[in-house]
Amino acid sequence: MRRPTLLALPLFLAGCGAWPDARTQRAVYALYAPRTNQTATAAAVAPDGLLLTCWHAVERARSKPGSDALDFTIRHRGRVHKGARLVAAWPERELALLRLDLETPDYLVPADAPPPVGCAVYALGLGLKSSHGVARGKVLAVWPKWKGVEQVTIAHDADIWRGDSGGPLVDGEGRLVGVNHSVGHLADGRNVSVASYVTKEDLARLEREGIPRASAQ
Repeated sequence: MRRPTLLALPLFLAGCGAWPDARTQRAVYALYAPRTNQTATAAAVAPDGLLLTCWHAVERARSKPGSDALDFTIRHRGRVHKGARLVAAWPERELALLRLDLETPDYLVPADAPPPVGCAVYALGLGLKSSHGVARGKVLAVWPKWKGVEQVTIAHDADIWRGDSGGPLVDGEGRLVGVNHSVGHLADGRNVSVASYVTKEDLARLEREGIPRASAQ
């Protein structure tokens, strides 16, 4: 199998920011699907209950095929919420948008560009074994494709664990740069964590176009 071609990005270590602040961490939500006993993570990306996660964390949590109702219990800061709906999906890019009927005043805003190779990044997830659900790493590569799909993908070495799928990858300024979804490999064989890069335009397209017909089955 051909390895993804690396984008020519300069090594850049300075100015990558510091540990995510409390507001950034408050934007993270835990997802639990009791029917499948699966856990995942999501992040608020708007103040009106819009949550971003990965598609594979959602597709088996639908109440029934073709339904936008999700069999999720969502936990956040000691409170439990139900009634999440699937409002948009982009399976090829491992992205999904959910809607909760509550305000989410702490939310993440996408960065204007992918983080450069060498820059510090932080994986937030409620399945993490590290302190406070935050793991620090650095960008090891930026791929223009993932599994043959045109999708800027970030390979990094922040540890992610079971339950972290769908959790945000942020830079040191707390800006959203990706959604963690799986594990990949560098050309030298090293395992890396993989995140789909997300832009403001991506979020707008998801809201505008909703759920593709193939994903609604």
